[in-house]
Amino acid sequence: MKKIAIVAAIIATFTFGIAAQDQTFDDGLKLMNERHYPEATEKFRAYIAVTKNVPAAYYNLGTCYAQQKMHKEAIAAYQEAVRIKPDYFNAFIQLGNELDYDKQTDAAISAYRSAIKLQPNESQPYFELAVLQEGQKNYADAEISLRRSIQLDPTYGPAYVQLAVSVSKQNKPAEVSSLMSKATTIAGENYEDHRQIGMAYVSLNRYPEALTSFNKALSIRPNGYEANYGIASVWYNQGKYTEAIDPFIKVLGSVPNWANVNYYLAECYRMTDRHNDAIPFYEKAISLDSGVTGAVYGLGLVYVAKRNKPLAMVQYGRLKTSDNEKALKLLNAINGIK
Repeated sequence: MKKIAIVAAIIATFTFGIAAQDQTFDDGLKLMNERHYPEATEKFRAYIAVTKNVPAAYYNLGTCYAQQKMHKEAIAAYQEAVRIKPDYFNAFIQLGNELDYDKQTDAAISAYRSAIKLQPNESQPYFELAVLQEGQKNYADAEISLRRSIQLDPTYGPAYVQLAVSVSKQNKPAEVSSLMSKATTIAGENYEDHRQIGMAYVSLNRYPEALTSFNKALSIRPNGYEANYGIASVWYNQGKYTEAIDPFIKVLGSVPNWANVNYYLAECYRMTDRHNDAIPFYEKAISLDSGVTGAVYGLGLVYVAKRNKPLAMVQYGRLKTSDNEKALKLLNAINGIK
């Protein structure tokens, strides 16, 4: 009887351990669904520390990392999920997305192809694959992937947008307008779809249509900083720097620490001779990302315009170690100060 009691106690303890682990997993799901990603991360890490071979736990952990823009950690988690469960379709899709964010394009393509092998009649991996193929300027293959994506899901507007880009890049303009019109019809009142249509028009240098799409997106979501960025890009790309200033300011109202937007706004101010206005935005861009060497160069040119040789030389010193070509151009400008 004593032995039976001991075995029963062991079973009870084991059952309690499983229940506790299940509760940890459920707590992680709840926190993740509430977008408390750091806290959810810790729950899934704790669960995995005890229960090591549950692919869903690694998938959820990867999702938490992805939402925190911790791309390398997300990649490792998704890789573990597909190692444990090689037919984990959604994990291959998310792995591809994170590899793309981490600029591992070939590996991302491989992940999407793995997803296609698992579920060849699902449209999403064909679309994701096509976007990367376009990024590699492989427009013919991108067209094939997109036509397959549309065949499988004719209601997905962004596929028509990307297909319009691919056929345009192959000098086959006849389809472009009908494809973009189809995408616009499907978009309805979807903010993100109209924004993507706008960006496609920008890539095709069709700026009036781009503005129409971005303004439609803003009519749906008036504070949409992505659409304001699109509008700013339209003006900036055409050298209309005065018009670009206001939408760039609106973007920074939502995401003040976007280094490139601080840089572009500073450039707009410099190109319109508002040098004092440009300085703080150049400095902010540099403080956020020292790799934005254009900001250092632009700040140097501002000080050249203000005939402040000492401060211009400071920017030259910064550039010497990071971008020698821009450094030499700035030095020539500095030497022209009288």
